[in-house]
Amino acid sequence: MSKEEYKPLQGFDARAVQPPSFLGGPFGEEVNKEVQRIYGKYDVINKINYNPKTGFVEGSNPYYVVAVNKVLRKNNLGIRTATQADLERILKSREMNFERTYVETAIGLKEQDYLETRTDKQKKLEEGFIEFHNEMKLEKDPIKNGKMNSAYHMNLIYNLDVKPDEINYVLENLEDHNSYLTEILMNQVKLVKPNQKIDLMIPLKCLELEKDKNAKYGLVFKLRDESELFELPPFEENYGYFSSNDVDKTTGLPKQLQSARIDKTTGLPKPLGDRNRIFYINDFGLSVLKMDGGLHLNLKRHNLNNSNSWGKIVLIRDKGPTNKK
Repeated sequence: MSKEEYKPLQGFDARAVQPPSFLGGPFGEEVNKEVQRIYGKYDVINKINYNPKTGFVEGSNPYYVVAVNKVLRKNNLGIRTATQADLERILKSREMNFERTYVETAIGLKEQDYLETRTDKQKKLEEGFIEFHNEMKLEKDPIKNGKMNSAYHMNLIYNLDVKPDEINYVLENLEDHNSYLTEILMNQVKLVKPNQKIDLMIPLKCLELEKDKNAKYGLVFKLRDESELFELPPFEENYGYFSSNDVDKTTGLPKQLQSARIDKTTGLPKPLGDRNRIFYINDFGLSVLKMDGGLHLNLKRHNLNNSNSWGKIVLIRDKGPTNKK
């Protein structure tokens, strides 16, 4: 049997799995074994595993969540991973506690290309940064963990005659925004819906994994036949505050955002009322939608490989329970 072929899960009673719940227990252990059997050679997958001490699968990234969905579908259990709309329903029912966790449910796909929309000043800064960096002939990259070496930073500011925040803006946008994955998914979307505006949220349950040696982590995302494509709301800014009572029931995303805490006219804080959650939005490229332990939503993170033990996978039941042995 090849690794891609279906292998039934064993050693558990499907009726004992009671979603909504975190992926864990004997069932979670078996699901993880099958995920690792198929995709374990990829670092983006094998960094996540079942922890027998806590009884949960710990860690999460979009690749692993998509792989889990594949295993669940193949076993015909009527169970899948949660969408953001599912999480919002769970929050209202108070069936689960998300404190000290993060849950990933979708990817964001935006067609707007920074390289085409940047201003002349931004272009000049980029060219100057690259030229200056090459002239320095540094043996080590001056940027580590998102932070720049302070001496290099000061030299750059002096030589290019720019403000620190302007340099930070350019550095942020010179990063890889998953352009390879973005192009592949965009082409798939345009085949299915030629006139579709590419400013989308795609639930992870709607994706498959496909091997690709040219991809950064060896895997790319592929749309399933029954994929749901949700247009992102046209917010004016890339972050804002919202209330759990003002969320779209279909997408799980806020219908509107309050732009800032400070009123620009009065200089005083704006009353937030029950708008105690924040939504950060992707500017362009491909990113992952994450809900953190504070219940804030982040669709701005482009590092799809990132994972830590706070990551959890939430299971939802689509159909009535079955007992597939």
